[in-house]
Amino acid sequence: MGEEYIAHLIENDTVLRYEHPQIGGAFISKSRKGKDWESMGVTNKDEWIAKEGQYLSEGYIAVQAESHPIDFKNIELLNLCGCTDPKATNYKSYFVKSDNIKCIYS
Repeated sequence: MGEEYIAHLIENDTVLRYEHPQIGGAFISKSRKGKDWESMGVTNKDEWIAKEGQYLSEGYIAVQAESHPIDFKNIELLNLCGCTDPKATNYKSYFVKSDNIKCIYS
């Protein structure tokens, strides 16, 4: 849901949720004073430092295993923003954010 929240669901259970995610802290921090930036593949550190505090509203998803090899199967992403008008032909009950400009009426 963009800058509102990010939720990780496994088999319909919410296992992790972030509210108002933003850039900053930890790795992308002024206090690191340039340490590890290049070794982590970041070549534009000043650009990221300038973005500190901005809310995340879009981006990329990465899937990785930390401790051992793992196979991922049937990973699906579902857009939760769409037409919430039950009279529309493209209405979906699972939408949690309205964008009724996308509604289609026959």
